Amino acid sequence: AKVTAETSSSWTPVANVGVSYEFAKNWTAIGTVSYLPLKTTSTITIRSAQGQVLAVNKTDIKVDPLVFGLAIGYKF
Repeated sequence: AKVTAETSSSWTPVANVGVSYEFAKNWTAIGTVSYLPLKTTSTITIRSAQGQVLAVNKTDIKVDPLVFGLAIGYKF
């Protein structure tokens, strides 16, 4: 048997908010939060050795994570 998997192309906007704070003469702290709403469709197809389609499964995938970032910077 042969198994193939495909996902549809998707485009999504990203919302990003950040702040930086200079807490000493050359030192800065930076924090960011990003939101990435992603939705796509995945298709898995199973074929026999002769090429006959045995099964097809389509699944909608929705992922919407919040991504946090924290950094410390130093200016020379």
